[in-house]
Amino acid sequence: TVSPAVACQHTGNGTDYQVGPGKPYASLGQVPFESLQAGDSVRIFWRAQNYYEKLMISGSGTAQQPIRICGVAGPNGELPVINWQGATTRTSLSFPYDGHQVRGLIIIGHANNNPSYNENPKHIILEGLEIKGASPENSFTSRSGAVQNYSVFAAGLFIERGEDITIRGNRFTANNLAIYGGTGGGAILMRDILIESNHIAGNGILTSYYEHNTYLEGLN
Repeated sequence: TVSPAVACQHTGNGTDYQVGPGKPYASLGQVPFESLQAGDSVRIFWRAQNYYEKLMISGSGTAQQPIRICGVAGPNGELPVINWQGATTRTSLSFPYDGHQVRGLIIIGHANNNPSYNENPKHIILEGLEIKGASPENSFTSRSGAVQNYSVFAAGLFIERGEDITIRGNRFTANNLAIYGGTGGGAILMRDILIESNHIAGNGILTSYYEHNTYLEGLN
């Protein structure tokens, strides 16, 4: 286990979505990730069972009111685990395109149904979670209900587009890539990414040099 780098508390002016045993939301799939706004928090409470669910984050916070997804640790510092194997997908999530679902357990990117092409997700904090299992031998249920295997080029966290993203106090393991982020220039340039105090180990595969613990290209 890894102790969380920060306390998972709701400090914004938005909605406090609490997920876990005895909380208002029993599963991540019940949380409206597609409509998260500035000041919202999604607090994922530790439980003995993993959370077998995929996430897509496409909203925008502000510097003062970020969107925060964080894990509330267990009694011995255990991080809540989000695991790809057999994960389900909220049907109303809008991925960059449907084929993108095989590439990330948690995806930060531009929603396909967002009419503003130049609008990127920004001011997002992801912290205090264990993220594992992004590997092609594992399968998941897509938003259409189809069972699919992950791509070889699959990441625990896949940033398709984003600005001012903080990734803190997480554990990434058993993924083909732990964290991937890389885009072209102009409106889709990834920028201002902070990765600190994470435990990143045991990712990648022996048969390819294209998959790594981290694989990032952007500005700042």
